[in-house]
Amino acid sequence: MESTKPSVDLVRSLTDEHVLRALMRHRRLTRAELAVEIGISKPTAGESVRRLTELGLVADTGERTPGGRGRGRVGSYYALAPAVGVALALTIAPEGVVAECVNVYGDTVTRAVRPIDRPARPSQVSENPLSASSCSRMCGSRWN
Repeated sequence: MESTKPSVDLVRSLTDEHVLRALMRHRRLTRAELAVEIGISKPTAGESVRRLTELGLVADTGERTPGGRGRGRVGSYYALAPAVGVALALTIAPEGVVAECVNVYGDTVTRAVRPIDRPARPSQVSENPLSASSCSRMCGSRWN
């Protein structure tokens, strides 16, 4: 029985996904830390960071590891790019209609609440001033 090898593009795609997930968990890592975290070689981690940086998904934070004590070069920290995006969550809660913009780390960036009368009627919720367009404005430039 002949085994089928995965394509190079598939392996690169999976590596890039693991890098993005590691940066979501840890917020910032060097290429060497990414390699250890994911279990890949340093050159593979570096290539993935390069691809993701070219796509605008990862950015150099400008922070550097302390240098001069060990072997090798000073490391650069990488994080998810600020423009990666946010999610908009709308909830009908006891206090009213709640809109939250959540960043890729799961942190609430902005939150708005519009009260509704109790018991709420469907028309009150649908006509509430917290519409989808106002929610997208609430998220500002982070919403694309």
